[in-house]
Amino acid sequence: MNAIARTAAVLRKAAKKLLPYSPRRGVRPLRLPGEGKTREGVSCRRVFPPDTFTFGSYASLSGDVDFPPYTAEIPAYKLFTLRGGIFISGREETFTRRGRILEEITAQKINPLTGKQLHLSPDRRIKGRVLLLGLSGLENGYYHFIIELLLRWWIFRQSGLEADYYVFSTKMPFQQQALSLLGIRRDQLLAAEEGTVIQADCLICPSLVNNFELSHLRGYELYNKRYMPRWSGSAYAFLRESNGIGKKETGRLIYISRNHSARRRILNEEALLPILTRFGFETCYLEAMNLREQAELFAGARMVVAPHGAGLVNLVWSREGTGVLELYPEFYHDPSFRLLAATMHLDYQYVICKSPGADGCAPVDEDILIDRLDLIESFLQDRLGSR
Repeated sequence: MNAIARTAAVLRKAAKKLLPYSPRRGVRPLRLPGEGKTREGVSCRRVFPPDTFTFGSYASLSGDVDFPPYTAEIPAYKLFTLRGGIFISGREETFTRRGRILEEITAQKINPLTGKQLHLSPDRRIKGRVLLLGLSGLENGYYHFIIELLLRWWIFRQSGLEADYYVFSTKMPFQQQALSLLGIRRDQLLAAEEGTVIQADCLICPSLVNNFELSHLRGYELYNKRYMPRWSGSAYAFLRESNGIGKKETGRLIYISRNHSARRRILNEEALLPILTRFGFETCYLEAMNLREQAELFAGARMVVAPHGAGLVNLVWSREGTGVLELYPEFYHDPSFRLLAATMHLDYQYVICKSPGADGCAPVDEDILIDRLDLIESFLQDRLGSR
């Protein structure tokens, strides 16, 4: 290769990094039937049928019913296999060998890459079966990884198929720690620079376990989940039992503190801790624990008290009937963990507290001031007896 050709190759590679979705024509969508084979080398199998999620009402410790009951329709969950399928490293979207995008594979209401001008000429080809689990970076958040990525893995496992390679981010320590839970070897991870266009002999892609209803508060958009699949409990039970997590119920009473966090802290935690200590609670800081330690903590707990935060996603490891008391800010009432508690059959309670200075911050950043400590003390006394 002469100097001019080498220079041109370097420039093309640099342009791809800067503009990975470069020109020709907009990507066209491919709608798929419920099951069976379709054109362009795509097959679809239904792993879990459609279902209905019913959310019953919970009363707060003050007796108020702040979240009314409702029913939501849950779609079927599927597994797509694509002969010669294409994906872009770091993205969740899936393309056929002819560059059509699967509309269903998106965390958004409408697939954001549909109609975009993309470069889909493969930079790399992989022989074998590749399981794509990436969520365009969402999996770098602990909640999204535990709920959305692990449940996509479960859809794949229940299908009975096997994979030679797995694709998802391992930037975060908890993602690396999850490999052993899932039985994935490090040499099975398909590493590629973000933006690399990859074509696999067989690309496997499960439905996304993602749903939300958009709402607004003080000019901010909030993404509120509507349901959890009924079958999700069996996924976490399998992971718990197959990895020997929580072999013995410890009966621990745990309080999850967020006072090392930058937001949603309990401002008067010094007034809450003596009450909790009197009933036998121990204070835990999840940021000091690895994934396995967090799972063991929740699997053995008798009751969990915590402000709303991602650490409560560890309730997936809890035993049926575990007590939960969630402390909400005054205005930010994300439903993720009350839906999770309903699905996992936990004994869930909540209390809505005050949030001084809420008007000056985003809803997700509201700190918490517990203005009714007496309600918490009475609740614990009823549940745990006099101390």
